[in-house]
Amino acid sequence: MASKALARAIGAELRELRKKHSLTLAEVGRAIGYSPTTMSHTETGKRLASPEDVASILTVFSVTGRERERIVQMARDALQPRWLEVGIDGLLPQITAMAEFESTAERITTVTPLLVPGLLQTADYARAIMRGARVPKSQVEGRVALRMGRQAILDRTAITYHAIIDEGVLLRRLGGFEVMAAQLQHLLTMADRPNITIQVVRLDVEWHDGLEGSFVVLEFPKTHPVVHLEHRASGLFLDEDDAEDVAEYIEAAAKVRDVALSATASAELIRHRLTEMEHGHDDGTPHGVA
Repeated sequence: MASKALARAIGAELRELRKKHSLTLAEVGRAIGYSPTTMSHTETGKRLASPEDVASILTVFSVTGRERERIVQMARDALQPRWLEVGIDGLLPQITAMAEFESTAERITTVTPLLVPGLLQTADYARAIMRGARVPKSQVEGRVALRMGRQAILDRTAITYHAIIDEGVLLRRLGGFEVMAAQLQHLLTMADRPNITIQVVRLDVEWHDGLEGSFVVLEFPKTHPVVHLEHRASGLFLDEDDAEDVAEYIEAAAKVRDVALSATASAELIRHRLTEMEHGHDDGTPHGVA
């Protein structure tokens, strides 16, 4: 079901609003007849608030109009069998949920055949993606800032991050020469971190499971893993209620990892690609590291 992912997203929204109004859990709880513990469980996603509860809490914060309807709709969506969002506005709550999951995960594995994964993107590369995806100009900088802020989780030594990308990601000059060169250098810098592994699947690998679409596997110390699927302007979370599907994606990630270059060879390939670009020998064809 969608409830667990959405409960985290709803809780994050309510916590941000409470802090914005400088209120304590006890103060909000008294206003709607709930204990501080119940409010805490609501904010952390341990408890899924009903649409009526969410509406009552938003009244305490004097939230009205479109923002109120958006958050209440999230509570309604949590009652659906699966949380599928379509369109830019619909994906924003999923981004919030993803940030919540990332902040508590102990291991994240990302398989991306077309783009550098968000946690490894430079700001300029992210802007280039959003321009290409026709994100409204008024939203671009806010979304770039959100993406850059999410990357702070990689500073935690307790998290292990594993990114598997297709070689085509290195060849595509997304954003132009300077943007892509800086992005490749950033990948090399991040790959040097002890908690980050980057692998590249060569183009001569005819098929791998990542070619069916990007996905992220998030694993936690004490709870079941979660998978997030994102395709252009839609997104879907899978959790323990979709256990068979989650297991399939975990297996798929392992299969892609097995056909990818080692971390060392991947870094050599990225460095070779960067050198080609810097010395003007960039013809867009794959070659170099075996």
